[in-house]
Amino acid sequence: MKNLTYLLVSLSLLISCGTENVPVYNLITTALPPEGGTISPPSGPFSQGDVIQVSARPTEGWEFLRWDGDVTGSGNPVVVEITKDTRIVALFQPVEVPVVFNPATGQTWMDRNLGAVRVATSRTDSLAYGDLFQWGREADQHQNRNSGMVMTLSDSDRPRITNFILAPNTPFDWRSPQNAALWQGVDGVNNPCPPGFRIPTQAEWEAERQSWTSNDVEGAFASVLKLPSAGRRNFSAGTLFDVHLFAYYWSSSTEGSFSRGLGIFSEAASIFSYNRAGGNSVRCIKD
Repeated sequence: MKNLTYLLVSLSLLISCGTENVPVYNLITTALPPEGGTISPPSGPFSQGDVIQVSARPTEGWEFLRWDGDVTGSGNPVVVEITKDTRIVALFQPVEVPVVFNPATGQTWMDRNLGAVRVATSRTDSLAYGDLFQWGREADQHQNRNSGMVMTLSDSDRPRITNFILAPNTPFDWRSPQNAALWQGVDGVNNPCPPGFRIPTQAEWEAERQSWTSNDVEGAFASVLKLPSAGRRNFSAGTLFDVHLFAYYWSSSTEGSFSRGLGIFSEAASIFSYNRAGGNSVRCIKD
């Protein structure tokens, strides 16, 4: 009996010695918006090296959009190896496209930027910023604000990669040769909008701008569309800039080797020409 007790104590010490040096990290899971769904498993501590399957479960009327935080992409579920404190955010969106109507222009729009979690609650509401698209590309995950980058231009309309394509040389387009017909109309090639919606023309953006109470970022947010200051992504470096300050929205219209878009600043807003490799916000209009 004495020998058995000694053996059990020794085994207990051996097990504790083998596990006491294994680091423990926190897995922090968040659903946005909270009413959109849940995540399994919930937040909790895990040991280094643990492999966890994380699932997003939308509630009725909602659908899973994509992951954010330390995990990106739209695969569901995802497998995560715990090597540090890990933050995983599941983004959900309504199944039915939420819209807003502007009586001044007679146009119906999506009520939020493409890829946004919600309608902006303030001009600097980051959950309302949404994605940043290169002009003419489909929603292939390149539009994620933290997507990877490559320097090789695409020779096809659909690169089938998830990277933001850098274009530091003229004509500053992710596609070579250029194609100006990628976002034309509801049936346009690579139209990233939901069925029945499309990229607005510059004339449609101009009409919206003229309906604002002031021609600046404050007027843009006070408008029916609640346009936030989402910033943009640089065409040659892939870095974000002007986030929380200004806004840039693509139109379907083109001008030579450039594409037209609405720039919204602290003292003015107007239609400009932008390099197509740059990442701008998208707000879809009902066809």
